[in-house]
Amino acid sequence: MSKKKYLLLIFHVKTKPMSLKTSIYRSVVVFKLTFVWNHITVSYLQNLILILKIAFNVSYEYSIFFNS
Repeated sequence: MSKKKYLLLIFHVKTKPMSLKTSIYRSVVVFKLTFVWNHITVSYLQNLILILKIAFNVSYEYSIFFNS
């Protein structure tokens, strides 16, 4: 039985309330990160989160949970 890997990303908006389109897009980004987690490394993930932080102008918190 292989380990299941769960990725939780929580974005905290620093700017004014987002438009609906932006909200949906961010949700998709989080979903895709979760979906492809088995194919990326932690280092790549951290770099990607940094890029998202700059691009979306948000602060962030993230936790990685490993459950067997």
